[in-house]
Formats: sequence, C-alpha cells, structure tokens
Amino acid sequence: MRRLAQLSASRFWAFSLEIYGDSAVADACIALQDRHGLDVNMLLFALFAASRGTSLSSADLEHLDRAAGPWRRNVVRPLRRVRRWLKDEPHAADDAVTRLRGSVLDRELESEAYQQELMERTVPIGAGAADVRAAQDNLARYAEFAGLAVDDELRDRFATLVERFSACAATAATSGTAARKD
Repeated sequence: MRRLAQLSASRFWAFSLEIYGDSAVADACIALQDRHGLDVNMLLFALFAASRGTSLSSADLEHLDRAAGPWRRNVVRPLRRVRRWLKDEPHAADDAVTRLRGSVLDRELESEAYQQELMERTVPIGAGAADVRAAQDNLARYAEFAGLAVDDELRDRFATLVERFSACAATAATSGTAARKD
C-alpha cells in the first residue's frame, strides 16, 4: 500500500486508494468497466468530487474525457490488455512471465496515477463536506454521458459504490478526516 501511495501525491489518488481498497468497490468498478465500458478512474472521480461536496456537470465530464481519454485509450488500456493476456497466457506460471506481468502491472498503476493527476488538474475539486446525493448524481450523470441506460445491473453496481462511499464518508467524519482543507 505504501508503494502505491508513493505513485502520486494527489488528493484524488489518496482517496482512490482508500475507497478502492474495499473489495466491494473494486468488484463493482471492474464489473462496470468490463461489462459497460465505463472508466474506473471516472467512476472514482465522481465519488471523489462528491466526497468534497461537488456535483459534476456534463461539461465537467466532457472536459475530463477530453483530457484523459487519449491517455486512457493509448496507455492505460493497452497496458491492462497486456497484463491480462500475460495472466491467461499458457506460460503464465513461468518465473520470467510472472516478473514481466509484475512489471507491466507497475507501469499500469503508474499510468493510472498519472491519469488521475491529469483529471484532478483538469477539473479541480475544492474542499467541502461529503454529499451522498452528489455521489448518486455524479454516477448517474457519468452513465448518461457514456450513453448508457441505467438498467438493474448498473443501478445495483452504483448502489454498491454509493453505499461504500457513504460508509467511508461516515468513518472519515467520525475520525475527523472529512473535508479537510488542504
């Protein structure tokens, strides 16, 4: 975890490490990515903004996609494809392939951290109190932006994200770490 934290000093990256560490969040994000083509970093940004009381507009999503889309398409996704292919490749158990897959994973995480820094610079998010309604709205607005109709599966995955977001926000509020001015 410490190594991951060192990849970026951004508030968004720190938030992502915390919330994505919840296996229910990770599972929901990966399912939304693999089944619906949504970007995990965009989902996490929707929650990050809400964690600071910010509702994202359609224009914000457009700016984020315009800034991060080329990086995601040309760097993040190709690295993910290579890493997943190496995992399923017949020689995946070979030490050399295992080391290579670990190196690719490191580069994939670095590329994700850079994408998040890019997103945070593109749509700066100020300090504010966590807002569950903003989390719901941000996720729904992102689905709409992506051209998806909200079906039962999407609704269930979003509910999981909002539920875990709410629990994370409640924990942060009781520990005094919510909405810090930084």
